[in-house]
Amino acid sequence: RAIIEWYYSLLKMHIVIQLNHPAHYHLFKNIRKKLLSASHKVDIIIRDKDILEQLLKEDNVNYSKITSRITKEMDKSKLHIIYNRIKDILQKDIRLLKKFRKSPPDLFIGTDISIAHVSKLLGKKNIILNEDDFKVNKEFCLLSYPFANYILSPNVCDVGIFRHKKVGYNGYQKLAYLSSEYFKPDVKILEKYIAQGVRY
Repeated sequence: RAIIEWYYSLLKMHIVIQLNHPAHYHLFKNIRKKLLSASHKVDIIIRDKDILEQLLKEDNVNYSKITSRITKEMDKSKLHIIYNRIKDILQKDIRLLKKFRKSPPDLFIGTDISIAHVSKLLGKKNIILNEDDFKVNKEFCLLSYPFANYILSPNVCDVGIFRHKKVGYNGYQKLAYLSSEYFKPDVKILEKYIAQGVRY
């Protein structure tokens, strides 16, 4: 194993990690640190979602923001909603393609539809993560899985007809940052929000 790890450490890669949600920062932050410590180049791409940008700034993580102009869906017909959704995805595809066209990364990783599209257009590999069953997250699965090289998903999750692309594991995404290797509970933080001695 040590020889294999040494060999792969010689293969320095340019990797793009796409974050769409604050939870995704926690999902990838330890992986990112390990990749950087092995001298790989890692670019973080985000969309503007809740406190995601704030988390990155607090940890002094460099990132680029590439997001579509998500259209408000209030009082719209179903056809209009579908049209706007496709338009939003295509806008993001184009922005990602423009960013990486001249210097394509070796690998795209994330939970984003556009990285599946753009990596294929650039002739590069991608790993799509998902922890929902195909029938629960149909739009994401139908628009990303056909273009995925690998689908990283818990063993308990069903990826539908794309099971030949699945790389399964015994666990859940949250364990990437809540396992005892990384997470140490601090009761003092809990005491700020829950009164001592109170049973819930």
